[in-house]
Amino acid sequence: MYPDIETTIATILAGAHEVTPLDQLRAKVAKAHAKQRPLRIKVGIDPTTPDVHIGHLVPYGKMRQLQDLGHIGVVVIGNYTARIGDPSGRDTTRQALTAEKVDENGRLYMDQLYKVLDRDRTEVRYQSEWYDKFDLAATLRLLQEVTVAQMMQHETFRSRYENNLPLGLHEMCYPVLQGYDSVVIEADIELGDPSQKFNILVGRDLMERHGMEGQIALLMPVLAGTDGVEKMSKSLGNHIGVLFGPEEQYGRAMSIPDQVMENWYMLVLGQSGAALAATREKIKADPYAAKRALAEAIVRRFHGDEAARAAAEDFRKKFSERTLELENIPTAPLSSFDPPTATNIIATVFKMSRTDARRLVKQGSVKLEGEKIDDAETPLARAGVLKVGKKLWVRLT
Repeated sequence: MYPDIETTIATILAGAHEVTPLDQLRAKVAKAHAKQRPLRIKVGIDPTTPDVHIGHLVPYGKMRQLQDLGHIGVVVIGNYTARIGDPSGRDTTRQALTAEKVDENGRLYMDQLYKVLDRDRTEVRYQSEWYDKFDLAATLRLLQEVTVAQMMQHETFRSRYENNLPLGLHEMCYPVLQGYDSVVIEADIELGDPSQKFNILVGRDLMERHGMEGQIALLMPVLAGTDGVEKMSKSLGNHIGVLFGPEEQYGRAMSIPDQVMENWYMLVLGQSGAALAATREKIKADPYAAKRALAEAIVRRFHGDEAARAAAEDFRKKFSERTLELENIPTAPLSSFDPPTATNIIATVFKMSRTDARRLVKQGSVKLEGEKIDDAETPLARAGVLKVGKKLWVRLT
């Protein structure tokens, strides 16, 4: 027995960036419910590298929520599209990988995805199942179902063409190959981030051309990295890897700015509705405690309860006890600074210029209880040990 229609729809919409076409979602869910069949939720991956960070896991978190309702997650390993390289958001051609490397990465990728997904409700499919059988005639029949004009609606293709940058015909096949995957696996919903919208809608169009009901595009927001500014990325170093050890996962989670915590609770831990509203209030009341809870939950997901507790204790010893045990730390009440900004505190306590104080904050050299201060002019809302550079400390009361 599958859950009622409203529960499934609410789960799909919770935390989503966009659902397209939204007006057809209810009808699709209702049809599946009437037949008592699970929805088939698709995510396609190009395993261009063997390691996964938690930003990659956002759509799989949504897939797991739907698996917990009885639906099926279908992970398509793009061992053909990875040989092209998804051009989305890129101005240059991405280096293609060998088939052997893609397959190896795909196996390692799935080992990490199962940290989130339910193995029993996950169907893993490789594009080689169908594309290995394609001859030239079948390829041409597929390509005739799309037009160059349609492909030129892709922002990256259009931009590269208009700027006289290299644009290979093989790259324009990428959305078609990804789209045909949906035809083969009979997807009801395809998950992705907003940059994947074009490709997912090509899949919807191909399904309709094949006499099928088109899939729904379920686009999830992008997870901000540990810097709180850029999209989480290994190349930027603002990521938390699934394979990172407990202490590193915990420490990196504790470094995120307060303003992205709600985003992380929603996208990493899958909170929504009343639970997210309660978390929002906790963040306002005590952001440091909320961040500790977030960091511990992340470590618990990948390493278990004991490792999460140990990582929290390790962090406390390194960044709290050590500072408190230092002798001769000056003490100052927050109320003695008007306002109690990092600039005012540093300039007053350590007799620095305000310019030097701001520079230290900008460099990331100022931390309160191990948490980096990002804004030199925002009043500090809580007491604790303020570390300035490598050798200066003040205990704020």
